[in-house]
Amino acid sequence: MSDRFYDDRYAAGSYMTGFGDLFEACRLLTIRQQLAELDVRPRVVLDHGCGTGRYFDTLRSAFPDAAITGCDVSAVAVERARELHADGAFLVMDGEQIPVEDGSVDLLLSVEVLEHVPDVDRAVGEIGRVLRPGGVAVISTPCANRWSLEWVMNRLRPGGLQPSADGYGRFGTDEPGHLRRLESRDLAILLARAGLTVERLSFRAHLFTTLVGLRRARLPLALRVRVAMLDWRLWRERRNGATMLAVAVRAAAPPAGGSS
Repeated sequence: MSDRFYDDRYAAGSYMTGFGDLFEACRLLTIRQQLAELDVRPRVVLDHGCGTGRYFDTLRSAFPDAAITGCDVSAVAVERARELHADGAFLVMDGEQIPVEDGSVDLLLSVEVLEHVPDVDRAVGEIGRVLRPGGVAVISTPCANRWSLEWVMNRLRPGGLQPSADGYGRFGTDEPGHLRRLESRDLAILLARAGLTVERLSFRAHLFTTLVGLRRARLPLALRVRVAMLDWRLWRERRNGATMLAVAVRAAAPPAGGSS
């Protein structure tokens, strides 16, 4: 999708502005937990695909002494992020290119970005480029592994499992901005090409999230979130979640022929 596509979305004022949706509320809780479990004290943190800075307060709370930078392809979103978070730095990306120096980032957070980028191999290569040796990436993206409830629902509906331009495929139930869904092995391969090793891979949105999502009109959000988070508490290591969260570490030396 073009930068203009996301400029228009953010200009409308309702795109990715909070955590009032079931999936977004649950994702926030899991991101907070993953950050809390990291044994790192980063000096420089990058929010990759930051939008209007929804995760800035989460990052500031987790790493109060770090310099936090956000980057996004939407100039509209970046301008709004600057207005909301005066103590952060926010940069406009040129496509997949991250506008920071090689090896300058200690911790990178990428929340639901890789399904949107035109060239996912280049996007992950850029993540590897900007991380310092030993730097950590926390990446959340939808998961295409078989036998999630979402996969089954799409498998049973006409046009549910669709091809994508780059061969990964996508779900028919995904919103138009989602260009692909990666399987967990696809993500591991992409990260390895960029010089990163997956240290932890967790999965969310198994049974309870889908069920309470279907009954959203009858239950208050707080209760639905409590029920949906049972998926995370009980089955975060089961690979049939509809979304995945990877913690990956940059190798001490760049991979041969890696992206630049």
